[in-house]
Amino acid sequence: MPEVGSGEPQVSSLTKISIAEQIEYYFGDFNMMKDKFLKAEVQKNDGWIPIKTLLRFNRLAALTKDENSVLAAFKDNPSELVEVDVDNKRLRRNPNREIPEPGENWRSFVAARSVYVKGFPVETTTLDDILKFMQTFGKIDNVFKRCYYDKALKEWKFKGSVFVTFPTREEAEKFLAIGSVKFAGNELIKKWQMDYVEEKKNERLENKMKAKEAKEKLLKDQAQAELKRDQKLPTGAMIQLHGIKDDLSVTTLKKNLIENYQWNIGYVEFSAGESNAYVRFQEENSAKDALSKLKDNSFEIDGVTIKAELVEGEKEVELLQKMEADKNSRMLQNFMKHKNKGGKRNKGFRQKGRRNNEDNNDKGEATNKKDETNKKEDEAPAQASSDKASGSPTLKRKPEDNANDDQTAKKTKSDE
Repeated sequence: MPEVGSGEPQVSSLTKISIAEQIEYYFGDFNMMKDKFLKAEVQKNDGWIPIKTLLRFNRLAALTKDENSVLAAFKDNPSELVEVDVDNKRLRRNPNREIPEPGENWRSFVAARSVYVKGFPVETTTLDDILKFMQTFGKIDNVFKRCYYDKALKEWKFKGSVFVTFPTREEAEKFLAIGSVKFAGNELIKKWQMDYVEEKKNERLENKMKAKEAKEKLLKDQAQAELKRDQKLPTGAMIQLHGIKDDLSVTTLKKNLIENYQWNIGYVEFSAGESNAYVRFQEENSAKDALSKLKDNSFEIDGVTIKAELVEGEKEVELLQKMEADKNSRMLQNFMKHKNKGGKRNKGFRQKGRRNNEDNNDKGEATNKKDETNKKEDEAPAQASSDKASGSPTLKRKPEDNANDDQTAKKTKSDE
């Protein structure tokens, strides 16, 4: 058996630890669940993957380009997750560790031990900076660097916040219990990821309600403006009727007055069963002229004599105000009903679009240069031929084009 590390360049203990951690991330639950290339590779050769294949992953290649350095890293840092075949210089995930299936149970399990941390400088903070910082509080499973797409600049920008997943809920609680945590002089906000998600959900709901109220207020203001442009109700145009039969309807009353006296009636205020009614004419000062067409200010309907008298002075003002308020209320309701009519617009389907895992760039996976994620984010391997063999799309970029992983916002840890 060849001696582990023979012929390898000198590698520090810290670098060996970083190499082992990076490869453990590749074979870890978070990455294996979504890494199509590695998922395909572990189906071959009993799960064994040549180290030279892994060395094409940019984040590992940034640590070392030598197979012996990788072997030496696991010699000094044995792993329960990664098995090492020294003779054939290859690695595999422990076959006894099943890859979790993505689903609600897994998401709940992850969320229960994940925290939200905000306050990192947006312009200067790299993923590696955050990883090194968070590792000072203990072991972490994943860091998800949250970004948004700037349409004007056509690039992804860091939001200044991350989701950090700890191995256990107890370790996450220990981190949250720390009173004050600062990064580059900035006080960090920290809370459970589930609390943050719930807060944002309530915030969006509140904003939606405010937008709805603002829209309704705008429509109401528009309606009021239109109503103000309407002509005021005429004065000197109202009479009161007395002695109406209990069973007389407003339709019959109005029809009789129009047909028999040619009154130009604008409105009749009358409720069935009442003995009194108010008639408002459309023209200004037309009430006296209407009364002049009646004999003794009275008329008959179905043998019942109905008396009519002019409404004027304070009583007329009071009634006109009431009628105008009723009229405006009806018009406003009709206006609002008309404005809101027509159903919902056809908005089509809006994709929720999970943040794509940029760890698959070098594997020929479709890339969405979005958020960086953890420790070991990665831009994967293999040549076009191996991509095709694994069922992945053909590699569209040269390996040397993928060197600047922090610049291109690569990610692999938990962009779920």
